[in-house]
Amino acid sequence: MKTFKFALYRNIIAFIAIANILISCGGSDSDSDIIIDPLPAGSGLYVTTVFPLLPDAFANFYKVNEITGETVQQPAPDDGEDPAYCPSLSALDSRTDGIVFGAGYNTAAIYEVDPRTTRCRRVATTPEIMRALAVRSDGHIFTVSDTNKLYEFDGNFVELSATTIQCASGFTSCPITGIDFDFGAVIQSLYVIDRSGVWGALDSTATVLVSQSGVGLADDFDIYIDSTFTVRGFAGSEYRIFDNLGNLQSNINLLGGTLTITGAVYR
Repeated sequence: MKTFKFALYRNIIAFIAIANILISCGGSDSDSDIIIDPLPAGSGLYVTTVFPLLPDAFANFYKVNEITGETVQQPAPDDGEDPAYCPSLSALDSRTDGIVFGAGYNTAAIYEVDPRTTRCRRVATTPEIMRALAVRSDGHIFTVSDTNKLYEFDGNFVELSATTIQCASGFTSCPITGIDFDFGAVIQSLYVIDRSGVWGALDSTATVLVSQSGVGLADDFDIYIDSTFTVRGFAGSEYRIFDNLGNLQSNINLLGGTLTITGAVYR
């Protein structure tokens, strides 16, 4: 009996050791048992917010009516007890198949996100905390960090490059707060906004900002190409729509101006 108990104890210790090795090799980067559904085409606009006094709280999501400005809060987890609850996020964007990705607001991580259920699945750890995120049509994910460095990751979240963005004249407050590709274009350009709301694009070297105009956006934005080039973005809680020349098409104040909108995704 003692021999049996010793063998059982030894096997348990071995199992724990193997599990720890697997976790240390990257298993903790992906919550494989959590399923995140894609956002169907035609879903419209969803946003996520951060309450400045509680930036580490879980994310709140809202469905936005673009015409009336009406916002409907999506179901939230019960005090964060759901293991798949979303932490606060700094940016959102969708892949061509509808999977939405978000960058952690205070966490160096990328998440798969379902804004309809406020559920997230952590899929990668990033070298820094990221404040902007965009997905290219080939599935590559681009982020901009707190140190204004542009990162590119492939579809498996392997880092391909990291380049410090250099400011050009016209950018009065260079730190980048939002990026996006012109979704649907044959040749995609990476557009950016800085903290002061100046709108521009990265040059062919993907290192220097080319200033175009001031649109007043200060947070995440989304570009969608259907019959026209439409830019949807935010300055605090004000929702603004522009054309590709920076002409304001409409603006609506959401949520009574009480919350800071940090992420937006339109599909």
